[in-house]
Amino acid sequence: MHLTPTQRRRRVFLHWETWLALLLGGACAALGSHVGEQFLGHPSLFAGVGGALGGYVMSLGTRYVERRYYPTAR
Repeated sequence: MHLTPTQRRRRVFLHWETWLALLLGGACAALGSHVGEQFLGHPSLFAGVGGALGGYVMSLGTRYVERRYYPTAR
């Protein structure tokens, strides 16, 4: 079964690995906000840094699921 790239991106959210990566991404933003508030006095700045790190984690998770479950036709 051949899927277009758009169909593969939509089906990625049917797997638990993607939802775990999304949860970990949100946790990175929350942790960055907490660390920034407690130790440095800038919670929103460090929430952005944590969110960027969480976005990277999310992209790693979705790429993993795409490659594992929906390989491209050769």
